[in-house]
Amino acid sequence: MLHASLGGTDPSRLLPPPADEPPAHALTKASARALLDTTSVFSIERLQELVFQGLDTDPSLRPVAWRVLLGLLGNRPAQWATDVAGKRQAYEGLHEQFLPPPPDHALFKDIQKDVARTHVQLSARGIDWMLRILYVFAVAHPEVGYMQGMHEVLAPIIYVFNGDASIEWQAHGEADAFAVFETLMQALAPLHLPSKSVPTKTGIQVQMTRLNMLLRQHDARLWQHLNSVALTPEYYSFRWYITLFSREFAIDETLRIWDALLADKKRFAFLHYVCVAMIISHRSVLLHREADFGSCLTVLQSEPPISAQALLEQALHLRNVDRAADTVARQRLDGRRVVSPVRKV
Repeated sequence: MLHASLGGTDPSRLLPPPADEPPAHALTKASARALLDTTSVFSIERLQELVFQGLDTDPSLRPVAWRVLLGLLGNRPAQWATDVAGKRQAYEGLHEQFLPPPPDHALFKDIQKDVARTHVQLSARGIDWMLRILYVFAVAHPEVGYMQGMHEVLAPIIYVFNGDASIEWQAHGEADAFAVFETLMQALAPLHLPSKSVPTKTGIQVQMTRLNMLLRQHDARLWQHLNSVALTPEYYSFRWYITLFSREFAIDETLRIWDALLADKKRFAFLHYVCVAMIISHRSVLLHREADFGSCLTVLQSEPPISAQALLEQALHLRNVDRAADTVARQRLDGRRVVSPVRKV
């Protein structure tokens, strides 16, 4: 039963009954609730499918679901206590080793400045968590250090874990947030490093090239207009990639975006399509006959005119179009192979 393996607490207290909400969300959340509230092994792929559809603002499901999707918890609830024990103990050790920081430490001062400008509004405790986690991560991982946008990536994690409906989980929220933040940074840090596929470019430059190709493929007119005013993805999409859209929406909308991104089986491949959908959402304004570089850049750096849910639906449609096209192309190729005459030797 959900959470019971971490101390035998009555799951009915830890997992309060869902509030009234639209049937679609109720169905998704009920399915996720049933999946996680089990004593047996559950399917992580099934959880990914459900979370991708969105968990709305439920404070009892998302903290556990994100821990599973980011690898802190496995698919055997009976072993969850073992799953988290090592990570929590490791953070306690780092906490004792590196905190508090030396007086007037330059790194810690830089972190304090960024945390004060964080888009997501956190509680005082959440801010304390963020300061400690960012500093510990930077000194424990000198090969990565502290990089631009880290505080914005950490903010939704802290918001979710600090607001957990389970007091039992919330008590370990800081250590667990550090653990899943480490996992996320393993995926995001390469954006700032030379690409393995194109060593002359950084990872994020390669991703932005991919974005430019996708936009051209799905909306050639809009792509052509943006290029005509010399507005290429490096001017507007850098923040989207390094913060996973955590600065573009109000927090509830951000969490909906993150549900989809964290549940992506190819870990952030879907992010490209969200970026394309973001651009297309501003299409009518961007294509205005008087739109120039400056006005288009301002538009693309503003909140989209549609909800996060609508944005994800558009992104999913774009991905499905590409997948259908790939399927047709493979079928045609296979067909040519079948009908190709056998060459005589």
